[in-house]
Amino acid sequence: MDEFYLSARWKEVQGSIFNFDEEEESLIYHQSDAKIYIGRVKKLKLIGYAVFLFPTLQLHKENNMEELYLNAGWRVCYDCGGNNIMAKYYENFEKTYIGKVKKMKLFEYALILLPTLQLHKENNMEELYLSAEGRSFFDHADDAYSFFETIVSDRKGLFEAGKLEHLKMGCYAVIFLPF
Repeated sequence: MDEFYLSARWKEVQGSIFNFDEEEESLIYHQSDAKIYIGRVKKLKLIGYAVFLFPTLQLHKENNMEELYLNAGWRVCYDCGGNNIMAKYYENFEKTYIGKVKKMKLFEYALILLPTLQLHKENNMEELYLSAEGRSFFDHADDAYSFFETIVSDRKGLFEAGKLEHLKMGCYAVIFLPF
């Protein structure tokens, strides 16, 4: 497959995600053992609520990806009550194997997925671009950072890029640099 692109924005899911009762909600968060096999993919692009599908996607073990693009805005991460639903979703995270990747671009709250990604041990990445812009990220940066810190605290959550030619960071992404 050349490109796997999926976008689910607020208008498309408004009313459906936040109307679950607690029992249904916990089923959504804990059914991560089901996998969707998509095989070999050159470009993988997930935007908005589609980022929640990322851990369920299974790539071919010899996958060579040109570009991985993940973008999740603040509405994806926080419910109407101000609770961090992405942190809850990834509470019991497992690494997601993505093979070799030439370019990886993570935007906004998709940055907190960085420690859940596992690349091929001989990966040669041309570009890693991390960007967290805007006032909404700054307002919730402490939450994102503490979640990120929790994941990497036992070191199994550390991200290993392999050989990296270019690292580009935008705005508040620098707070994740120690990891």
